[in-house]
Amino acid sequence: MSSYYNPNHLPNFGTIAEGNPELAEKFFAYYGAVFVEGALSTREKALIALVV
Repeated sequence: MSSYYNPNHLPNFGTIAEGNPELAEKFFAYYGAVFVEGALSTREKALIALVV
């Protein structure tokens, strides 16, 4: 596999909360908090995420 995810799953991303809405809400809250500017800018964090 050339990526860490299956590209065929991307069209289903919009339905991610259907299985467990509470867990999805927590995930998106965490994801949003990660990119809040602080010691690192949003751009720096996005570059780190790209590298990882």
